[in-house]
This record gives sequence, C-alpha cells and structure tokens, in this order.
Amino acid sequence: TTPLSSLTVETTGSKTNGTLFIHDSDASGTANINVDGGGNIDFSKAAVIVLTADTVLDTDATGGTTNAGQVLLGAIGGTVDGTATGKQSLTINTTVNGTGNPANVTISSDVGSNTALEFVTVNAASITIDGDVTTDSSGGGTGNQTYNAIGATADVTLNANLTAINGDVRIVAGNAVIQTSGVVTTDDLLLRSEEHTSELQS
Repeated sequence: TTPLSSLTVETTGSKTNGTLFIHDSDASGTANINVDGGGNIDFSKAAVIVLTADTVLDTDATGGTTNAGQVLLGAIGGTVDGTATGKQSLTINTTVNGTGNPANVTISSDVGSNTALEFVTVNAASITIDGDVTTDSSGGGTGNQTYNAIGATADVTLNANLTAINGDVRIVAGNAVIQTSGVVTTDDLLLRSEEHTSELQS
C-alpha cells in the first residue's frame, strides 16, 4: 500500500464529541497507519479514540529521503483506550528509516485510563506526555512502557502519571532533562541518558 502524505482526524463538535475507532483492515490483529513525506498524523482534535487492534503510527517510509512527521495523539482531556484490559497495544514511530530528520510526539489524552493497554512504545526525536498512561500485563503482554528519544537534543517531558501494572517503564533520552509532575508506578523504572545527563524532577 502507498502511505498517505498526512492524516488529520477531528471528532470534537460544538454539541457532542464523536469517537475514532482504529481497526485492523485485514484481520491481522495490527492496524498500521503510515504517512510519508514529512506529513503529520494529527489526532489532536479526536476526543475519544478506541483501539480495537494493536496500533502502529509511523510517519516515515522505509528507505525514504524526507523528514518524518509529528504525531499528535488525542485532545486535551480526551481518552485513548483499548477494548479489553491489556489486549491492545500502541506503537508510535517518528524516527527516520532512511535520510532526513526525526520528528516529535505529543500525547495529550489519557491513554488506557478506562481500559489499560497491553504496552506503549514511542520512538521519536522528543516526546511530551501530558496525559496519564496506563498499561497492564494481565492480558498476556508485557505491560511495559518505553519512551525512546533519539539524538543529541532529544528530551522526554512527563507532565502526567505513568502506571505500568506488573510491567516496566523505560525512558531513554539523548541529552535530556526528564521532568515529571506526576507519579510513575511500575515494577521497574529505567532512566538512561545516551550522551550527557538526565534529571528527574518532581
């Protein structure tokens, strides 16, 4: 299939908010949403998002020559949930698979607050998390959360709570200050700076 140049979905309205359901189109169990050419995946005006399958958001095609696009996930005060506890996962990748520059990821909605996800993995230039994120291993997965910011100027900014039930939280940054105004609840917390110094501020 040919990747889209960009994708924007808005479900907020003046009277009521709609719901964005993300399905796998081929019954594989994985829903792949791919864009290329530097365009963004913008769900920042999607108030309610339901993942009915493992979901992958990727903004750069393999072997491409353009920059990756940003991913803006969820509206402020919104929700991103699975359909069964620990059964659906979320992977976001805004790194480059050829030449070009990686892009940022911003998570504004609460993720897994109503129905926890199986795992969450984010690979990006920098990552900002403004909504609480909850994962749970009870569905047979790891329950892990992994946030990998790449490059010398990469940073991970946490302004919310991270809860990994029977799972681990791993935050890896290049040259970063890792800030959290919330609470990290996990079996194991790994903070690693690849180049210089990371700080945990609470």
